[in-house]
Amino acid sequence: MKRTKRMMAWTLVLAGLAMGREANATSQEWVEPGWPDQVADAVLVRPLAMVGALASTGLFLGTLPLSFPMGIGDECAHVLMEGPWRFASGRVLGDLRRYNDGRNWLGEAPPDDPRASY
Repeated sequence: MKRTKRMMAWTLVLAGLAMGREANATSQEWVEPGWPDQVADAVLVRPLAMVGALASTGLFLGTLPLSFPMGIGDECAHVLMEGPWRFASGRVLGDLRRYNDGRNWLGEAPPDDPRASY
């Protein structure tokens, strides 16, 4: 019990350190995250994101018999599967907002992005 409390305290401390840091860049300029952000992301955020992605995948599979006949299966798959898995594995290490392909967490391009194909 004592060990669990100590582990939870360290987890909260690391989460606070990881989330409390802000980039010193403007919206057009990107600065590579430092090693504390990368370590906190790899050790804390990504494993929790994987657990969340697995839970949302289970939710999607559980609601699939209802969502597919109603015609909203694609939207549910987009939100419940693609989004959480992109957050868990498609981000730049240490940056919670930047993805490898430049799109947001649901795979949509920003409106002012010239790389948008639509």
